[in-house]
Amino acid sequence: MGGFGLELAYWLVLRGAKKLVLTSRTGVKNGYQQLYLKRFKRFGKLLEDYRIDISVSTNNATTIEGAHKLIDESCILGPVGGVFNLAMVLHDALIENQSVDSFREVCEPKLEGLKNLDEVTREKCPQLDFFVAFSSLTAGRGNGGQSNYGFANSAMERICEVRRMNGMFIKIF
Repeated sequence: MGGFGLELAYWLVLRGAKKLVLTSRTGVKNGYQQLYLKRFKRFGKLLEDYRIDISVSTNNATTIEGAHKLIDESCILGPVGGVFNLAMVLHDALIENQSVDSFREVCEPKLEGLKNLDEVTREKCPQLDFFVAFSSLTAGRGNGGQSNYGFANSAMERICEVRRMNGMFIKIF
């Protein structure tokens, strides 16, 4: 439900996506998010026979239970065609000023969330058209103040590489 995620959702709708489940641990919390949800409804009304179903889920994929609930909730709308992980938390500091908690805070949404979604989709929707993980240059190039973020992105890319080795279609942006 962040700005980039809402832009991706809009881009998908403009290209024919009719059923989307957006995630946010806190739900809709600001006017910007409300504006986008209204845009989606209005867009659906402008075109005859083009109904857009968009829901916001607060299920948290950082736990395996949350990932199962999220995918189950999504399957109610129909077959799941794609998973797009845009999760991001920043907690910048030089490595010597990082803590276990600051690493966990940054890694859980990106890494644990993607790992759990990988596991659950292999079981419940193995024929995905898209399994997309949005990464960062920090995964390969690094950034002195973002060792936790770089680690999370790099590990996320390893999950995608394993999917590819297993013959599962993925894209890395």
